[in-house]
Amino acid sequence: MRSAVAVLGVAALLCSCATSGRRPPSARREHPAPAVDSTASGPDDAEATLILLLYWRKQADEVKPHIADISNRSKLFGELADHYRSLFDEMERVQRGGLEMLAQGDQDRAVARLNALWMALPVATLQLNYVILASHAEDAGMVTTDWMAILGDMSRRTAPVLKAALGGKFDRHEMETAAHQHRALIAELEENFPKIQAALAKGGRWAERGIYVADGVTMAIAAYDALALLGRGVGPRLPPPAVRFPALAGAGGVGASVVVIPLEVLESLRELIRLGALSTATISMGLTLMTGKPEAVGKQRQASDQGASAPDPRIDGTDGLQHSWGQHAHEWFGRKVNASTHLEAWKVVLRRAARSTQILEWDTNSRPTVAHLARIEGKWFVVQFWKQGDKTGELATAFIPNQAQLGAMLRRLGH
Repeated sequence: MRSAVAVLGVAALLCSCATSGRRPPSARREHPAPAVDSTASGPDDAEATLILLLYWRKQADEVKPHIADISNRSKLFGELADHYRSLFDEMERVQRGGLEMLAQGDQDRAVARLNALWMALPVATLQLNYVILASHAEDAGMVTTDWMAILGDMSRRTAPVLKAALGGKFDRHEMETAAHQHRALIAELEENFPKIQAALAKGGRWAERGIYVADGVTMAIAAYDALALLGRGVGPRLPPPAVRFPALAGAGGVGASVVVIPLEVLESLRELIRLGALSTATISMGLTLMTGKPEAVGKQRQASDQGASAPDPRIDGTDGLQHSWGQHAHEWFGRKVNASTHLEAWKVVLRRAARSTQILEWDTNSRPTVAHLARIEGKWFVVQFWKQGDKTGELATAFIPNQAQLGAMLRRLGH
């Protein structure tokens, strides 16, 4: 008997696959620093890429454990489960590579990998849904050749898309071509999946409840599209939107699920699409795989947000403020500046950075801290808060990370 791996032909799917410049001191009288815009319209391209790479990893980590839902009671699906573990490991390597390139300032290559990942995860998730279903159908007595035919058809429709995304070249034109050529075929798979589940259940050949795996990448893309169609838009002064997905239920189930999509994810999608960095053809694979039109939930209200101008007791009046001002403020402003003219602007930078959701454990002078990595006015910036001791929660330091520090931080965020 042929194995499921042989039917799918899965071997083809596996891939082996800075600081600001200084200006000379001015001899003129020091003027107050320009106010830092505390209501910036959204992330720049580098920050948006970081946010979406990290969001992708979070969603992949939600999907990957479902590989264990593949039943191997028949001894026919063990190799296939191993294949999906390898596939997810490969995608994670691509994501780590994207973070490394971002740290090196290679935005184009980082975005190329982001395009590949956002195209690949929804397709890999759909494949996993079918394999989980087939493995349990085999256990329940479905004729082996029947589910093999189903998986063979699934592979024929989806394998070229994964190959284009993860084949090693990260060629945008190749990915877009694959997306255009196979979108309709993949949409039929998504549409037919619940019908196959229902037929199996009604036929009494599969007694167990199926598992429908949904990934957040698909939901984020669909929510972005739905909110734009609804005319709501997204912006930094709005609360994270709640979106109802009508078809997001367990296999064979009915009803809908409400999901809150992180606002920074939607903002980052908007920014990279606006810049043309993210290909609408590749990420729209997520729209192809969304059964049922998502809709906004409830009345969306303006967020009450004082921005970065409000005092922050973690920062104002602390030793960390004095230390960061004396040691690192000149790095941000590009020259030595006076507290009388620039300290308030420095505080605004610190407060903005402290609002970043890119949070990691770090240290300073061998003492543990909680660090926030931010992207402000085109520059990476870090604020650290003490994690232990009598000053827990207070500002420890703040600075522009060098390339080695930035790379280490991005790697830590990516795991």
